[in-house]
Amino acid sequence: MWKLLIFIAAVGSLSVPSIGQEYLAMVGNWSFFNVQASGQMTNANVKATCEAAGMRYPCYHTGRDGCTNRYWSSNCIVFDDTLVSCETFLVLSENLCGHTDPPHCQPLDDTFVYIPAWLTDGSATGVDYETHTDHLHGAYYSNKYAMCAVSSVGDCYKFSTSAARHLEATHACLAVDGHMVDVKDDKKQQFLANMIAATTGSSTWLAMKTAPLPILHSDGTLALGSLQWMAGEPSSPFDLCVLLDSSNNYQAKIAFCTEQHSYVCVSDIVECSSNPCQNGGMCSDGLNSYVCHCTAGFEGDNCETDMDLCAQVVCPFNWQCQDQGDHFICNGQNFISPPFIQSHRLPS
Repeated sequence: MWKLLIFIAAVGSLSVPSIGQEYLAMVGNWSFFNVQASGQMTNANVKATCEAAGMRYPCYHTGRDGCTNRYWSSNCIVFDDTLVSCETFLVLSENLCGHTDPPHCQPLDDTFVYIPAWLTDGSATGVDYETHTDHLHGAYYSNKYAMCAVSSVGDCYKFSTSAARHLEATHACLAVDGHMVDVKDDKKQQFLANMIAATTGSSTWLAMKTAPLPILHSDGTLALGSLQWMAGEPSSPFDLCVLLDSSNNYQAKIAFCTEQHSYVCVSDIVECSSNPCQNGGMCSDGLNSYVCHCTAGFEGDNCETDMDLCAQVVCPFNWQCQDQGDHFICNGQNFISPPFIQSHRLPS
């Protein structure tokens, strides 16, 4: 029933997909695309091609810890390669083809990646599947594909493979603790268009629809509150809903709600469900974020650090400080009188 689950945090500005854009894979928090370029495959052209599509771009190296040598720069994305390799092509090859041999991975054919400080002519580096060669000098090639990326973490988007009427699609989304996707700006529309084109490729319902037509008494007053209606009534065969039309570059189109089309469900990721807060900390879920409220004596984003309370206080009379977790004790003792203990408890 579901084609693909994709996790998204912030939707960037994306162009409406064209024939020259192809979804590759998701690695870490990034969705990777091949985007058709025009002209020489230089670093400058790869960068311009990705930015024109509203996307970011990776470097030859991934940028994670230990992978930030001269073949990575701060203008490139950083992504989790799960320790497959520092090289972006090898990571994508593993995800797409199950091996780390990019020249033998067909989806990477004619793909070029931004590589700073490589050649004086500013070449990007590429892969050719037909000849099984890599490290192609981009300045010698034209009109190939730039590897681009879109940040993707936060919300869960589920793309259906089955068609349904608008009401049925709404109920299907509720059944998976979500709701049908809504679009309130062109950036969201462009993002969805890219993802639909890369998954189902079919016209897809949006949540929006026309309001029910008013039913009036003879004196002009509303009749809804004065009658008992059958379930699902009042309804109209002329109710109109909105879809993204696959035959028209995923532009919005009005259609009868009784038509059957694909749909997309979306649900917020509950960050607290993974119990990230340690040592008794309480988790507060936010929009694509969470906050840990730590118990006394602990600190850190996840309350992972045991505070050294004695490092923050000075006991009087050179008494000895004893850290008790959520409070400390100043212990004064001599051989003549019983020990005197002064205790301080931290506020919760």
